[in-house]
Amino acid sequence: MANCDSGCTCVFQAGPGVTITGAGTIQSPFRISADLALAQSFRVQDTDSVDMRLVGSGTPESPFTLSATASLSLQELTDVDDPIGPVVGDVPVWVGTGLSGHWEFQPPPASPPGAVNVGAGIVGNGSAGSPIAVALVGTSAGGSVDGLEVYVDSSGNLRAVQPQIAQVTWANLPGKPSQFPPTPHTHPISDITGTGSTGVAIMQATSASAARTALGAGAAGSSLFTAATAAAARSTLELGDLASADTINLGTSTVTGTLPLARGGLGATTKTGGRNTLGVFVQSSTPSGAAANDLWFW
Repeated sequence: MANCDSGCTCVFQAGPGVTITGAGTIQSPFRISADLALAQSFRVQDTDSVDMRLVGSGTPESPFTLSATASLSLQELTDVDDPIGPVVGDVPVWVGTGLSGHWEFQPPPASPPGAVNVGAGIVGNGSAGSPIAVALVGTSAGGSVDGLEVYVDSSGNLRAVQPQIAQVTWANLPGKPSQFPPTPHTHPISDITGTGSTGVAIMQATSASAARTALGAGAAGSSLFTAATAAAARSTLELGDLASADTINLGTSTVTGTLPLARGGLGATTKTGGRNTLGVFVQSSTPSGAAANDLWFW
């Protein structure tokens, strides 16, 4: 800061928007301030297609913000050069090469412009007449590949060939036992499926008696299982005199008693008793025990 106590050679001159105060001494130094209307120094100009907007006062607290909104058609782009303009169905087509080219509106081309980079296993350029497809080597004239094996060869081609039938030997047979015929071995009962609890109990039985118990056979049933002869089995069933007979002869004294009418017999040992059982009476006196619909002959 210049000290003008002993004579100051500094010259300060105020101008538009600039104010100078103070005497230039230590007690009263010069103070230079500016009151510039910066907002009046900027101006935005709209165009037909661009709407410019400036906000803020240019101070740190309120800096200038310049924004623009463009509303334009495709024909207003600088790299579009088509005096006639598009018609219905036209598409933009790049005419020329590099930066010297421009866009024009033309009918859709039969094959879209540009190149499609494909590898050795892809064919076609992506157009309607030449769609991109997988190139198969090994088929004739694009024939069917049904039943063929497809693989990538050393040149990167996707090749389709007839499958090779591999020879099956004991060495390449999967899932084979370590020894054939298999070594003798056992299986736990848990490996057997399809049996109920009774079947499991029978298989776990260690004796004939335990097996009969698993079947639910009581004392008589157990005796039937262990009977050595038919006569012994009949004796177990408590058939009495019939227990020792292989056949029953109704004409012998082996069979005693009468067979009631309810079981197909007459319930009597004489003809008169048999007729009476059927409700048929042949006598001169009124039969005792006669019922409705009985027959009485005298």
